[in-house]
Amino acid sequence: MYFCAYILLRCSRPRIFMSEKEKNLLKKLTQGDTNAFATLFHAHWQTVYNMSYKYTLSHSDAEDISQEVFQRIWEKRKSIIIHKTFENYIVRTTKNHIINHFRAKDIKRQHEKIATQLVEQATPFVDTPPLRSVESKYQQLVALLPPRSQEIYIRKYEKHLTNEDLATEMGLSIKTVEYHLQRAHKMMREEIKKSTIYF
Repeated sequence: MYFCAYILLRCSRPRIFMSEKEKNLLKKLTQGDTNAFATLFHAHWQTVYNMSYKYTLSHSDAEDISQEVFQRIWEKRKSIIIHKTFENYIVRTTKNHIINHFRAKDIKRQHEKIATQLVEQATPFVDTPPLRSVESKYQQLVALLPPRSQEIYIRKYEKHLTNEDLATEMGLSIKTVEYHLQRAHKMMREEIKKSTIYF
């Protein structure tokens, strides 16, 4: 899936165009102008969202990717270097986020498989070098999580508890449990994107 997404995305081409108005907006963006950012956001959000949905076929995933793209642009606003057009830049950025999205999904599936093996096949898991190596890297990701999110994540995937059971067991609301699980997944995805840990 990751390879196919990569090939498809590399074959697409953005429209080449930049108006004087957009040039001025980009200049203001690099200076931290929130109004300029909002204008660019509204002008290009639909393009980013449509492109993300085209490859993920998921509205929620497309929204997440779109938010990540614009968050990244805002965070890098002072160092943004655009060689051609802003459209070209944002399409390229979106491509990279979509590729990372598929890569993160593949690794998330590995996480869930590993968690099951840890519980149901403890001895075979430990005695198998390839799985032991994957488990080690998985544990590195889990270890990076904040204590509370880490505890909830581990209970969820290693004890196979539902969100409702977790909330009852830990004396928390279901909303709190969902928040920590979403936070854990987001942080793990970010670490994967940084390419500090490979599976």
